[in-house]
Amino acid sequence: MKSGVARSLGVAALLCGCGASGEVTGGELRVPASSGPDAAVGSDAPITGPSTWTALYTDYFGPKGAASCTSSGTCHGDANQTGARKSRFICGSTESSCYDGIFAAELVPVGGSSDPSQVSLRFALRTAAGGSMPKASGFVFSESDLARIDAWIRTGAAR
Repeated sequence: MKSGVARSLGVAALLCGCGASGEVTGGELRVPASSGPDAAVGSDAPITGPSTWTALYTDYFGPKGAASCTSSGTCHGDANQTGARKSRFICGSTESSCYDGIFAAELVPVGGSSDPSQVSLRFALRTAAGGSMPKASGFVFSESDLARIDAWIRTGAAR
């Protein structure tokens, strides 16, 4: 059995994907797809909730969200971070700035879409079939997670 320190270092190594070197890495399933922001590693507890922007930001994209766009400090927190430079998506530090950043980077069309599967945000999110985000959190979007995001896009992607 690994010591607590060795286990912590191993988990930290697995969770780091958007590194200080400027190199964006990752792409493999590292934590169960249904892990929520407060779920323990290895938990199968689904993230459930409404398909409103506030709920999606809290559950997925915000600093305490399962797929936090900013928590690593090298991804989408500001324009100087590697992820933002490569994608043009800046989540920033607030719910409002993240919402604005999604549209500024053209990840979701203004007014949403009747076919969310063709929206850039959907392509960016890691799924069993591909996708690439998030890199640093170790979270993988499940089909139920994507269904919540799809519902938000389909109903107009309102704030």
